[in-house]
Amino acid sequence: MCLLWGAVSLATQGHERLASVSGVSALVQSYKKRAVPKGAAVSWVRLDDNFPGHRKVLAAGPEAAWLHVEALCYCSQQETDGVILDAALAKLTQFSKPKAARLAVRLVEAGLWERNGAGYAIHDYLDYNPSKKSLDEKRKAARERMAKK
Repeated sequence: MCLLWGAVSLATQGHERLASVSGVSALVQSYKKRAVPKGAAVSWVRLDDNFPGHRKVLAAGPEAAWLHVEALCYCSQQETDGVILDAALAKLTQFSKPKAARLAVRLVEAGLWERNGAGYAIHDYLDYNPSKKSLDEKRKAARERMAKK
């Protein structure tokens, strides 16, 4: 499960622009209701605190911005290095498949996503988030360190 409390706060604490978008409030509430089981692995993504006002986010619009946040969480949780396959797009959001596809086009036009042969890539994802390879190396080092105890 990806914990992105900034996005939850963004949609529930006075950011009417995002919270008023049809369906977004329900999406936020569904994320808030998810419980992280004790001992479960939790992934994290980095989201700049200037995200809501960034020119690319504003150009994409609030629904596309929410899809972007959901995609960041998906990529972190699934360790895709920022890649979103076409087949995964509608599954990572509660938006309908046609709406998710339209929003993805807006994210590409805004410069937040790039089209690749099999789907999309989040622009500069690996500049701000760890790669699968680096996460695997950290896990391996941690296992080795724990085995020595």
